[in-house]
Amino acid sequence: MRNAIIFDLGGVIERINPKQVAQEFRALGMSDPSQFFSLYGQSDICSDFETGKIQESQFVDHLKTVCSPGISSETVIQAWCTNLCGVPAETITVLKTLRENGFRLFVLSNTNPIHAREIETRFNKVHDINFHSMFEKVYYSFEVGLRKPDDAIYQHVLNDAKLNPELCVYIDDLEVNLKSPERLGLRCVHHQTNASIDNLHAWSTHE
Repeated sequence: MRNAIIFDLGGVIERINPKQVAQEFRALGMSDPSQFFSLYGQSDICSDFETGKIQESQFVDHLKTVCSPGISSETVIQAWCTNLCGVPAETITVLKTLRENGFRLFVLSNTNPIHAREIETRFNKVHDINFHSMFEKVYYSFEVGLRKPDDAIYQHVLNDAKLNPELCVYIDDLEVNLKSPERLGLRCVHHQTNASIDNLHAWSTHE
């Protein structure tokens, strides 16, 4: 029986709206936001930010250079976080039930310090629960220094958490991120972006 579940964050745990951030930056004077970020691809500077190669201040300063003159760092950060739509209460219920049923829960996310901080702050405020307390461990790409779908980041999680891949489930809303863990022996679930994770109750108790 599988005993560990590794969740992607955005689109699986956290609801997201990638189109919103593009609209916000277009309103701030960015000529083509799609060159910087989208659901399926992003610019080198975003990738560098997500792997910890550049600092938050460097990233924000760069975005300011491609927006209208006079845009503040605070405005850029607010716009950058508009794609984050929160964690539904029913998701927390599912996570608690899975833990009660003996599952080890993890998060593996391609993300950056700004989004991680915002997600955690909102989660703590809205649900009065510490985000990290819901999982055995949370793996952020900017802390690990690697991004999905690089094989190495999945292997890092398996090694660090001492997980048997044959006993693990990995859930992601991007199909491109499932090929590597499948090769490593994990059962992979292609999750529809922002869909409920309620269906985990059904198969998790029969695997």
